[in-house]
Amino acid sequence: MKMYPSSLNTIKKKVITCLVAGAIGLLIPSSFAYGDEDVLRVYTHGETSVGYKNADGTITGEAVDKLSCAMGKLNQDYHLSIAPLSRARSITDSDKPSIWFPSSFEGDRARLEHLAGPAGNLVFNWHMRKDSDLDPKSEDFHKNATVTTFSGSRMIGWLKENNYNYIVGSADPNRLVYMLLSKQVDAILSVQLGESASPSVKKQIKEGIKHITHSEFQTAFHFSDGMLKSRPEFVKQFREALQTCS
Repeated sequence: MKMYPSSLNTIKKKVITCLVAGAIGLLIPSSFAYGDEDVLRVYTHGETSVGYKNADGTITGEAVDKLSCAMGKLNQDYHLSIAPLSRARSITDSDKPSIWFPSSFEGDRARLEHLAGPAGNLVFNWHMRKDSDLDPKSEDFHKNATVTTFSGSRMIGWLKENNYNYIVGSADPNRLVYMLLSKQVDAILSVQLGESASPSVKKQIKEGIKHITHSEFQTAFHFSDGMLKSRPEFVKQFREALQTCS
């Protein structure tokens, strides 16, 4: 099996967890500078149970554990960073080698070539006002309810393809909650809703919003276009290593 030496000339895996945008006062050692080609860039938005950013800045979850396991087996250094969901498409479409997660583990052959999984399961929920009597499983809801989701979410395409009355949402959970409570929309389709919301908005969610399960799905790691082009052998080895990580 082909090995990938680290930038520090050691087989020990190094992981740095940091914030990408808006982070202040976070110092990154020079040996992990963004230009270091031996350190693979990995991104997640940090708002799901498979990859959650804690208050202390660490990122934990099932997918994070599987990522660590697979990278360790390949002796691959990597840099795990937080990026907003709205950047997911630009990251996966980039010519630069990188990985995004979580992504839904489904699609046509071309999309599956970009994926490795499973990386854990997640549940999509309809988030609705507690005083709403709409039934998200009803035909009336499908035809008449106005719905939205996070900017950058793959569910935007699903809502449009299935002829829901989609309203453009936001990458900001505070804004989405405002849209729902001010009756600009009847429901929000997403996994978690307010994990990164402000304390006052979290209180509003607890007091005024209910959560109804829509579907459960498997997640995956999503390789960028640049990863497939420049490191196809690594992609193959990562998939193989991932199958040995429970």
